Parts: sequence; C-alpha cells; structure tokens
Amino acid sequence: MTTENDDAIDWGGFGRPLFEDAAAMGLGRVGVIDVGSNSVRLVVFDGAARSPAYFYNEKIMCALGAGLSETGILNPEGRVRALSAIRRFAALAEGMGITPLTAVATAAVREASDGMNFRDEVLRETGVKIWVIDGREEARLSAQGVLLGWPGSYGLVCDIGGSSMELADLAEGRVGRRVTSALGPLKLREIKGGKKAVKAYVKETMAQLHSEMEGEKAMRLFLVGGSWRGIARIDMGRRGYPLTVLPWKVLNTVVAWALAVLARCI
Repeated sequence: MTTENDDAIDWGGFGRPLFEDAAAMGLGRVGVIDVGSNSVRLVVFDGAARSPAYFYNEKIMCALGAGLSETGILNPEGRVRALSAIRRFAALAEGMGITPLTAVATAAVREASDGMNFRDEVLRETGVKIWVIDGREEARLSAQGVLLGWPGSYGLVCDIGGSSMELADLAEGRVGRRVTSALGPLKLREIKGGKKAVKAYVKETMAQLHSEMEGEKAMRLFLVGGSWRGIARIDMGRRGYPLTVLPWKVLNTVVAWALAVLARCI
C-alpha cells in the first residue's frame, strides 16, 4: 500500500485517495475491516464521500497482539477469534451487497513472524485480502481521517492502538511528518521491571519521537484510537458521569491530561 517515494507525490489536500478505482467512487456503500492489535472492526459507510455516514459498525475484541513482545507470534487464541470475526464480517458484507471489502492490518500483523501466514490464511478461508501497512502509512491514514472530518486542520494527530502509537503533523490541510513507536498498551504491559521501567521506556521513546518530529510544537492535539476512548471512559467512571456518550467536557479533560503527559516526557 505504500511506496518508497510516496512523500514526493502531491496527492492534493486530503492526501492519497483511499479509493483509487473510479468504480469505487460510485459505490452506494463501502465496507472496511480494521485488523488491529486488540480488536477487529467492520465499518460500512454510505458511499465513498469525504465524510460519509455510518451504516454499520461492529467491533470484536480479539487481542491478536497479546504476548507478541515475548513470543514474536500472534496470540493463538486471538488469531482464531480474528479469523472467525473476519469470516463473519465477510458474510455480513456479502449479505449487504458491498463486496469486495477493504481490509487493513496494523502493528500486530506486520510485526509478528507469522503475520503473513495469517494474512494468507484469511484470504484462503474468507476471500478477504488484507493490506498490511507500515507505521508511517498508519499515521498518514489516521491524519487523513482527521482531515476528512475537519478540512484545513492543523496540529498534531496522536493515534494509540493496541501495540503502537503514531504521530502525524498537520499543516495547511496536509499531512506532514509521520513517526511510529511501540507505545501501545499491549506492548507497555509486557515491559519487565514495574512502573519505573515503564515510565523510563515511555520517557526515552517520547524523547526519540520528539527528535524525529524535529521538536514540533503543535497548537492542537487530535486524539485518535480506542485507547484514548478507553481513557475517556475511565475518566467518566471516576467522575460518575451519567451519560454513556463521550461528551466534549470529558474529552477536553483527556486532551489536557495527554498534553501534561507529553510535556513531562519530552
């Protein structure tokens, strides 16, 4: 999905088109599967517009990346759950008449020694072809998602998944610098040495990312990914917030907390 010289190509204000096939632009509905380190999700959109409405959204927790740091392979139980989830999603998509699906896998599949074997198994068993993207491409897609919702946005996009964290700079409605790291919760909980070791690892990694981003100081922070939503729900629980929908007040608190953490680490 990525090329070595993709940064040299001018893809316009929203980066490279997600659906390059002209026929895709005429689709009534578009189905996407996100094979993450912690969950596998199917989202069906009403068309391939800039900001389409959700038609269907289902997530299944699989924990593909659990134990990856120690074993080097995908979690065997998670692999079975993920294959079952994709098989279900393929059947749902066929029933909705939206095949073929676009499927993307991130950190767990790209880092595991059996990741490509899993990709081949999924294709063989379900007919779904998975695109395994690298960390910089993951960062670009996250940032492009922000631009699709808020054209002309500027600031820093921080996407935390199960096994990785990506940062991307936005300026003048375009995606700029992109970096990736292993600062996902599944990775962090496998670090030996307790809280001190985790804190030292986070601080060292953040300092490296700050250097790679050339000391970027963004005025806005866009939080992307299920880990941030999980932190927001923890905050809601601590406050006894009565609503189940994430409110802006809680999200603003999480942003403030995230900025404070970043400031302490760089």
